[in-house]
Amino acid sequence: MRLFTGEALDHKKIDELYQQSAWGKIIQSFAKTDLQQVDDIRVLNDLAVAYHQERQFDKALAVCERIKAVEMWTDLVKQQAELTPRYMRYHVVMGEALYRMGELEKALEIFTKLKVIGSRFSDKYYYSARIHTKKGNYRQALLEYKGMITNTPQRMRDVIRGVSELIDASPAQSGAYEQLYAASQHKDRVGHYTKKFQEEMKESKGALAAGLRVANMLFLQGDPAGARKSLASLKAASDEEKSWLALIEGDWTLAEKGPQEALEKYLSTESGLPPGSPLLIERLEDLVRTHKMGAHVRKKIAKLYEAGGDADGAARHLEAVVSETGDEAVKADLARILKSAMTAAFGANDLQRAQSMGTRYLKFFPDDQVVAGQIQQINQVLFVKRKEELEKYLAMGSRLPASQAAKFHYEMAGIEKAMMGSEEAIISHLQGAASERSPVRAQALRELGQIHLRGGSSDMAEAVHDILFGLKMGEDDRLAWAYELGEGYADKGEKTLAIKYFEMVTERDGTFRDAASRAGELKREIEAAAQAAPAAAA
Repeated sequence: MRLFTGEALDHKKIDELYQQSAWGKIIQSFAKTDLQQVDDIRVLNDLAVAYHQERQFDKALAVCERIKAVEMWTDLVKQQAELTPRYMRYHVVMGEALYRMGELEKALEIFTKLKVIGSRFSDKYYYSARIHTKKGNYRQALLEYKGMITNTPQRMRDVIRGVSELIDASPAQSGAYEQLYAASQHKDRVGHYTKKFQEEMKESKGALAAGLRVANMLFLQGDPAGARKSLASLKAASDEEKSWLALIEGDWTLAEKGPQEALEKYLSTESGLPPGSPLLIERLEDLVRTHKMGAHVRKKIAKLYEAGGDADGAARHLEAVVSETGDEAVKADLARILKSAMTAAFGANDLQRAQSMGTRYLKFFPDDQVVAGQIQQINQVLFVKRKEELEKYLAMGSRLPASQAAKFHYEMAGIEKAMMGSEEAIISHLQGAASERSPVRAQALRELGQIHLRGGSSDMAEAVHDILFGLKMGEDDRLAWAYELGEGYADKGEKTLAIKYFEMVTERDGTFRDAASRAGELKREIEAAAQAAPAAAA
């Protein structure tokens, strides 16, 4: 991370102005500065924040782009440790600037990445929620607001405003009213907001969203009679709105009587809703997830997804039913949906999706050689394309962070292996992936050792494995990998090394598979061979 301050900029002075919230003066400090010559992320961060505070979002975005050019591959966890959150606000500034300019996907990507550093920068929840609301991803938006309720109690007004906007867009959204109620409980403001919503209902002359806010607040406060009276006062303008009211009734039935009665209420709404309505699907999925309702509900969900043109959703539930019950009729439906989706994706030249659908199909129908051959061809095309991308990245040399380079080398090794590339190329990439402090070092060393062992280079394999088992790793991996090596060395006739790894397992877990008996058997074979040798010589 470069932290160079040019002669024309006084970092301490800019910091003082920042502490004083003297945004205009910070901007003035850069009046005669060429930003392309500034490499100090700290002062650039402060300038971006200043432009943001002055609501000059286009200029704030330009400064953030300069920071990205200075530090192309940002490791946010490392940056937080080295730079501190004080100088990381530019991420949020950039996200909001993109949001206000309508670049919703780019903004969402920034806010999503910020979640790796914990609960700091609450705007990452707020703007993510608003973006998801704008995109119609109401379920995901509610998860973001839930994050705010948990992590940023000082922003409950924003949560209530945001969830209310979501309800205006989707009045029957599952889970929305629970989040609204949870936010209003902060500082015991339930009564205040219930009264506020009642006033809004009167002003809007019984508008559906306003009325449902009141009805649900009353129900969640323990006044079901008042809630149903409020619900009955609402006028549905269409069959779809009638179904919305019935869905809310279903939610209340779930709380009062249980999942079976709620299921009947939910299913009664299907005819009034658009095909594959997420409002119904999400509630049925909650019944499966939370109340363990089984295959019959999953099959219904699959039909709803298929009616709405969502092959992924339909297949996901049918896969679960087949795995659980082995139902042949369901298995046939699953085959039809996956093969159809694969064909459509292939026709649209969406090879990634075709690969995904075909791979899922082969999991359940592994003997289908036609589909297997198609997937093999698709994989080859995708491997070539990805290999070209990775080669361009790796050609960047020192401009690419070492940790990222190691990941790319490891991926390249896998591609070379899948494409039947040379062992020399595979080893070269694994060596690049096995560099010190590599995030994939253990996996790369394991594979390097396997190659040497298969090739008969036991000494080289042992040297690699000694390094591997000197690393920190999960206990499950340590046991499984050591056992695997015990088998590998035993197959090669390297009994002493095989015993070494079987005993490495038993020292940590004496009951792991048959490691103890394998080690004992190999020892007896060595002893028997030693005793037989003198007799043979005589």
